[in-house]
Amino acid sequence: MRRYYNIPFLGKRLLNRIAKREGGEKESITLRKYFKSHHNVDVDLYSYGGCFEPHFNMGGVQ
Repeated sequence: MRRYYNIPFLGKRLLNRIAKREGGEKESITLRKYFKSHHNVDVDLYSYGGCFEPHFNMGGVQ
C-alpha cells in the first residue's frame, strides 16, 4: 500500500480512508508513520488538524 501514497489523487484519498478506519486524525498510526517518513515530522497521538497539512510542516521538527 505504501507505494500508492505517492499517487497525487489516490494517495490522499487512501490516507484519509485509512485514518477514518483507525479512529480519525487523533488516533491514526498510519498518518503518523506517513508524516514521519515523508516529511520528517513526529506527531504524537491525539494531535490533529494543521499538523497534518504538508504546507504547515516544513520537516525536521521533533
